[in-house]
Amino acid sequence: MNELNELQCNKIISTNFTLLAYAVLMEGFGFRYWTSHSPDLEFQSANSPLNYVLHFFVTALIIYAIGIVQYVFWYLPPIKNNFPMKHDEFTDLCSIANISVLMFDETYHGYYIHGRSPYGQAEVSIEMLKLALDFEESGKAHFRGISETEPEMQTFEIFIPEKLLNHYKADFLKTIE
Repeated sequence: MNELNELQCNKIISTNFTLLAYAVLMEGFGFRYWTSHSPDLEFQSANSPLNYVLHFFVTALIIYAIGIVQYVFWYLPPIKNNFPMKHDEFTDLCSIANISVLMFDETYHGYYIHGRSPYGQAEVSIEMLKLALDFEESGKAHFRGISETEPEMQTFEIFIPEKLLNHYKADFLKTIE
């Protein structure tokens, strides 16, 4: 649960970097002069008053562009493989611990993490864990996911029918009592 709590605070897009890049682009490169009444896209003062509506549009455009660049950067294969995302690390932790997680963020909507251990159990020594992970890295181990067609697929978005949810809640309450 502590790991889930930490994941809620994790962000892909850095606010500090976004604001710094925005300031550099607007003031340093002169993108703020795009907001003048001049019909040309100029990077220098055109002795024309600035339009505040255009300033809002250019600001929104630049901030969205900086955010998209950051988002795409983190999903590039060299970056993603060497610096995995926090949710990928949590999925791997669930797999190593052989724990599946079912989380609901709304009444009938949630997420499922299929935590299937590549060696079939959770209580092993560190030496056995290292051997199992090396064996998995070689490509000879069992796949972690549910489907053989997509062996890497371990996280799923789920929608649960009302009748099934009521049945699940009734069974859950029986186990608590």
